[in-house]
Amino acid sequence: KKAGARVGIMRALRELAGLYRLQGRYQDAARLYERALAVGSERHDSVVKVDLTDYELRGLIYETTGRYEEAAADYQRVLKKEDFNTAERLHLPPGPNPFVLESLANVLRIQGKYAEAERAFEKSLAIREKLDVSWDLTTPLLGLAKVKQLRGAYSDADALYQRALSTNETEF
Repeated sequence: KKAGARVGIMRALRELAGLYRLQGRYQDAARLYERALAVGSERHDSVVKVDLTDYELRGLIYETTGRYEEAAADYQRVLKKEDFNTAERLHLPPGPNPFVLESLANVLRIQGKYAEAERAFEKSLAIREKLDVSWDLTTPLLGLAKVKQLRGAYSDADALYQRALSTNETEF
């Protein structure tokens, strides 16, 4: 019961922090991510399996406060962790978590590392395509389109934006 509440607290803190990021309240968001990290570090049993690793939370803190190199490093650590149990719980194929790949890709894009960002978005897209849930393709499609746009590949960006739009219109 206590473990479930801990997971709930961590998730609520993360979601509220995400809202604050959208509102430009970056310091408030960072404080909430730090609180979630503290709550997560209090877990002493191996029964608690959460989708927020310490590295992912630290990556969010770093990203929120403009420390992009550190954010990228922590997201890469998450992708390398063998004990990261998210795939099974989210019904994802074994391998890298597409959500973390997208976080890493966004940080790389912000840093101007477009080729690396493009590869991360493409990898995420490939994973999500295997899931055969078309609406779930939006994030990597839009991220990849943005990178193509920033690289001046406007026709490629246009095609990706159009694909994201038509995929969602079909589902709608």
